[in-house]
Amino acid sequence: MVDVLNTREVTDLGRADAAFAGEIGRMVRLGRAKRGMSRRQLAQESGTSERYLAQIESGAGNPSVLVMRAIADALEIPLFELLPHTGGLATPYARIIDLLGRASPSDLSAIADAIERRIDGAAATDRARRIALVGLRGAGKSTLGKMLAEKLGVPLIELD
Repeated sequence: MVDVLNTREVTDLGRADAAFAGEIGRMVRLGRAKRGMSRRQLAQESGTSERYLAQIESGAGNPSVLVMRAIADALEIPLFELLPHTGGLATPYARIIDLLGRASPSDLSAIADAIERRIDGAAATDRARRIALVGLRGAGKSTLGKMLAEKLGVPLIELD
């Protein structure tokens, strides 16, 4: 059993915290429903008491990260799927996470490949635009580099 040392009633939580706890409970219920698990099965597989799971699902529990990890492992899903996508996440990031959550497992590999191609392509383009001036001391590399950087509107990076 996962030892639960730090629980607080919803009344002890602020309004935003209570909403967040409620959303975590909803995500746990949704994950359990997707797997077709009863609360008792999830409790046994996660090492959490059935009563505490009921508190979490109702928004009254304040589970630790370790408890959430045990629940996610029992549901065979990544931990982030049990966390609400609100607040600290930037909008594009939250949108991507939401879209990934709706994608079929067979589509995820193709999506990962597309993202990788997009990111690697941008890095290759950046590398192709770099210019290195190599020469003897006093040959005018810094002077030419400053002129070229100004003309191209890019920063000059000098390495010693």
